[in-house]
Amino acid sequence: MCSKFAAIKVMVAAALALSSSSLEAMPVYGIEQAVTLAQERNPEILIAHKKVMAARGGFIEARSGYLPSLSSSGLYDKRQTESQTNLRQEDYNAIIKLEQNLYTGGAFRRRSAASPWMSESHSTNYC
Repeated sequence: MCSKFAAIKVMVAAALALSSSSLEAMPVYGIEQAVTLAQERNPEILIAHKKVMAARGGFIEARSGYLPSLSSSGLYDKRQTESQTNLRQEDYNAIIKLEQNLYTGGAFRRRSAASPWMSESHSTNYC
């Protein structure tokens, strides 16, 4: 009976020694460090952060509808002929367009009003 208790005492002492050495290896975090670490590693928080960034991008895209757009295109072609002709040997074309929306039926206003709402709702829920 005494040998059983002695064996149990030795096993408990060994378990305590092992657990105390493993506890020393574990880092100790403060509140700010724990929150920062959780925000970096929690997948739900990372997904919410990506949604906030997408909402901000949608707002920028919607706001760009108020700005003018500039586009350009060009063409250059040189002909090779076998006989003498009166046609020009080169064709070229350059187009530059500046466009500004005068009336969109409120589409840009609705989009720009919805995007900050999405960004605000995601940031208050998760960040």
